Amino acid sequence: MTLRRPYADRLFFLFFGGFLLAGTVLLAGLLLDDDLSWAGWLYRGVAALFALWLGIFSLRYAVLPFRIDIDRLGWTVRTPDLDRYLRWDEIDKVAIAPGPKRSERLIVVPATGVTLDVRHSARATLDDRPAVELFRLGEVAYDDGRLARDLAELAGDRFQNRVARLTLPLGRQLSPFPGPLDHARLRRWLNRRTALLFTGWYLLVLLPALAIVDLAATAHELLGAVVLVAALIGVAAALIRAATIFSDSRRLAHTSASIDGPYLVTSAYDIKRRIPLQSGEVAVLPPGSKRGYGKAWLLTDTTPCLLLSSPHTGHVRSADDLRMLSATLSESPHDSDRAAALELDRLATSSLVTVPLDRAQLSPAPASPAPVSSASASSASASPAQISPVQAGTADGANLWLALTAIGRVVGWLAVVATIALAGGTIVDNSSFVGPALILGAAALFGVWILYALYRILGLLGALMRFAGRAFYARG
Repeated sequence: MTLRRPYADRLFFLFFGGFLLAGTVLLAGLLLDDDLSWAGWLYRGVAALFALWLGIFSLRYAVLPFRIDIDRLGWTVRTPDLDRYLRWDEIDKVAIAPGPKRSERLIVVPATGVTLDVRHSARATLDDRPAVELFRLGEVAYDDGRLARDLAELAGDRFQNRVARLTLPLGRQLSPFPGPLDHARLRRWLNRRTALLFTGWYLLVLLPALAIVDLAATAHELLGAVVLVAALIGVAAALIRAATIFSDSRRLAHTSASIDGPYLVTSAYDIKRRIPLQSGEVAVLPPGSKRGYGKAWLLTDTTPCLLLSSPHTGHVRSADDLRMLSATLSESPHDSDRAAALELDRLATSSLVTVPLDRAQLSPAPASPAPVSSASASSASASPAQISPVQAGTADGANLWLALTAIGRVVGWLAVVATIALAGGTIVDNSSFVGPALILGAAALFGVWILYALYRILGLLGALMRFAGRAFYARG
């Protein structure tokens, strides 16, 4: 097997790095303008240095060799971090394991006595042993599932797969919820509410804080500095609070789940993360019990661990999933767990009804299930894993729309950076500390904003390519 970086990625970074280096030369020429103010010189200088660093990084990614050949004799590794041949007897373990920020990486643990000299950024540990991270799964043009299968065949007992989505399901697998199209709609619903919170933070927190800092700095330099520090803490705390209101709902919407004995496995990135369903701490919470979950029914232990209905529409997940959970909970010796099982049975009955139900509509002992049309019954009982190309294409269209609307967040954050810079510019004549501090802070945020804008633009291009590829496949 041969592992390489995608040619399209390398070509993109080659042109992108060249574009940034050309922009660096242009900015360097503008710095020689004698009529340039010190603030303009600072902004252009920071932008030139940032463009130079990012351009060199992009060209390095595109030009340096990256190829890994693996066969039954060993590994031929040519990467920016490692360039050598490894026999199988020099390798103790090969693992696909979770990494930082929900990434997945390929790790090699050398045998005892074998030393692999790599940069600090490529060093890793596995079971408290020194190891080398060769790459992250998204960096190579190789299917993740095929990579796991081929490594298992070549490495034998040396190979360990610690990523849940690339392994066989543990126990009884719950169906994906929400489905692809409903998941895209849920993300759009969450994005709208997050945008409202961001607007409120900008108008009610950031602008008043900058106005107070302006007044304090005009009155006295020391007072302005104290108020600036206090405002920074308050604005950051309010932003973090606004950003985390819906974060748990997003996390649960991205979580796969399965039942393994008396445990619920809820992490797609950590196969060992288990939640006991017979501990006496499991409960079923109705909509409105937890802030940030909308219309969702929740399965909780100490914290919410599984969505039982959609936060957006309130539609309940499949009856089969709910009954599997109920069957496990009903075997618990604790009364609270068995009460949660009864609540799940009632939800399973309501999942056959197309209209979402609230707590008042769930009678303690329903006499009979609500009448259901054959169309809705077949839709509710259909397995979400069986997704037609039309449904997948519709989901790709929704994801493309989400990527387009994400550009609006780029504009919003640019407005924040510009507001801080403008506030610093109005204060700089009256304050020797507060004004320059705000301008320097805005310059640093502008560098972060450039990275964020690139991330969103690349996400938009990826969504556009997936949508175009799906349309081409459907036409063919």
